[in-house]
Amino acid sequence: MRLAVILSLAALTACGSDNPPGADALWRVQCGSAPGCTQASEPVDILAFDGQDGNTVRCTFTEGGDGTTTDFNFFLRAANAQSMSIRVLLGADGAVVGTSGFIEVTDIVNGEQNRLRGNIGGGDITDDQPCTMSPVLAPAEDRPEGPSREFEVECRGISNAAAPDFTARDVTFPSNTRLPATITVFNCDGF
Repeated sequence: MRLAVILSLAALTACGSDNPPGADALWRVQCGSAPGCTQASEPVDILAFDGQDGNTVRCTFTEGGDGTTTDFNFFLRAANAQSMSIRVLLGADGAVVGTSGFIEVTDIVNGEQNRLRGNIGGGDITDDQPCTMSPVLAPAEDRPEGPSREFEVECRGISNAAAPDFTARDVTFPSNTRLPATITVFNCDGF
């Protein structure tokens, strides 16, 4: 399946000039420590341009006024309505600056939406910062979809403020809860 998607994305890239933003994302919202949580959401596993197969992808890199920082905004809504939104400030090395960033994840289980929100930074996970993000870097090899950046995200106990004790969830790699979710964005504004 991924080979067919990669080939169709490569064909789109070869045919056009201004390709839309896209993402290659693998994550899953897991139960974590929430009492009574018995079912994880379906994994998000997409490789698509914005608008392709019902997926929405937005990403921008805006250089700060001082020339040393970049405001990074990322939004992805998968065709199954699960979504992830991240806003962070990046240093010149691509690492998250401080802990002022935020992440919002929409989890869908049995048709019910659960909107989870928390602080995100580059350091260790804490009660005040339930999510951590690796530096946002260019990959070792160019991708056929266009200019790209890749990063990892991990959350432990991210929750819905309306019911934090009952909604705490983890955001990890789909098949291994000890690994972070992986995301590659391409053709973002500001590359």
